Amino acid sequence: MLRKPHIALSLVALMAASAASAQAVPEVSRRIVLSGNAPSACLIANPTSETGTNASFSSQSSASGRIAITQLVDPVSSAAMASGLAIDLPVICNTSHVLTVRSANGGLAHAGSTQGAPANGGFREFLPYQVSVDWGGQSLTQGSDAGTAQIALASAMQGTARIAFATVPGGAPLVSGQYTDSLIIELAPTN
Repeated sequence: MLRKPHIALSLVALMAASAASAQAVPEVSRRIVLSGNAPSACLIANPTSETGTNASFSSQSSASGRIAITQLVDPVSSAAMASGLAIDLPVICNTSHVLTVRSANGGLAHAGSTQGAPANGGFREFLPYQVSVDWGGQSLTQGSDAGTAQIALASAMQGTARIAFATVPGGAPLVSGQYTDSLIIELAPTN
């Protein structure tokens, strides 16, 4: 019988030693740092338009659309008729950025003609138009033949950019045929 009490005393001594060593361990903490990077990004979503004057708009995708002028010239005088339309572009840019609008031809050009071409027998083959840009509380209006229009913002911005065009009535008559131009709209981070 002496053996059994001896075993019991050993277990009690082990438990007491284990409890004492748990209290003596210092508390340890670790820090995990989370980090990420939000790259600069500017996006333009699908454009929309309200009804224009002598013009209509159809969205082709988020990257393109088509403006059709219903009647470019007066049927009696062949002089340009007034037309106009505004396009709304949902825009988000998470950094400073610049919105650039430029005309590929400088205006509506007759197939095969150039901006500086002389009038053909009193007729013209080129029709500049007005471009208006409204974005981030800034606005500007200039002729399509005046070069690049730019609005620069020093901060992030989201909202609706409005790009409008308008042809002015009158002037020398236009040569019969198709007139086209591409209005190029670019949004780019500047940081």
